Amino acid sequence: MTYVEQTLVPGEVIQLECRISLRQYLPRFAVAALAIIFAVIILPGSPLPRPDLIGVVVAAWVLSTVGSALVAYRFTEIAITNRRVVAKVGVISRQTIEIELPKIEAVRVEQGILGRILGYGSLVISGTGGSREVLPAVDDPIQKRKALAVVMSPIAGSA
Repeated sequence: MTYVEQTLVPGEVIQLECRISLRQYLPRFAVAALAIIFAVIILPGSPLPRPDLIGVVVAAWVLSTVGSALVAYRFTEIAITNRRVVAKVGVISRQTIEIELPKIEAVRVEQGILGRILGYGSLVISGTGGSREVLPAVDDPIQKRKALAVVMSPIAGSA
């Protein structure tokens, strides 16, 4: 059972679940692929001292780089329910965001150049009292903002 499912209250229903985008890690994966090519093709014939040790260091770096990206992808949860926005980041240490829908004043999309090209960006949610929460690097953030607006529209209509 996911964190979001565990925190649902009676009558609360998940409207939309999101994940962070793996596309944000494409530059990291490309550098890791180049490091593997270096370690497998170039390093064995090079005159560098201790190429075996350098290969082990490169392999450890590649594993930690790719592994941390996959762990972040797997263990980040973002959901919009009929009552709130919930996000959880982390495995061992956990950070959570929970914002009641009536407390949301604005939702903004932030996309850098790479995010625009690859189709990911962050949603910045401004709440009452000046609070500001960031949902990092979600796929298709404009569609997610629209979905949040649709969920919030009955609430705004009843106020």
